[in-house]
Amino acid sequence: MLGNRVVQKRKRKATDGPPDAFGLFCSYHLGVTVDDGYQKPSLDGTARRYGMPPEEIKTLLTEYEIDPDTISKTEFDLEGAQLDIRLAPEGISRTEIAREHFESYRACLGEQ
Repeated sequence: MLGNRVVQKRKRKATDGPPDAFGLFCSYHLGVTVDDGYQKPSLDGTARRYGMPPEEIKTLLTEYEIDPDTISKTEFDLEGAQLDIRLAPEGISRTEIAREHFESYRACLGEQ
């Protein structure tokens, strides 16, 4: 207690569970947050979201074929997808936009 105030402990937010390819794509490449918001994509942010070390996230990105090197070898427009997510208007689901881009990426990957 501080004076008459009671110090409340903040509950630590649970992690988002083990990542699948779509979840990693959303978080790492597009910046879609758990609550369908947006934050600048980052490896550290994705690692925190899933409660994993960054190196494990990098390994999963490679296993799922969504690592930056693999994406750059396709015709997929990652910059356009990132822009769509960042500028999504109020009331439009970023997750659903991301799902369309993920399917588009998977199609580009299959064309290699």
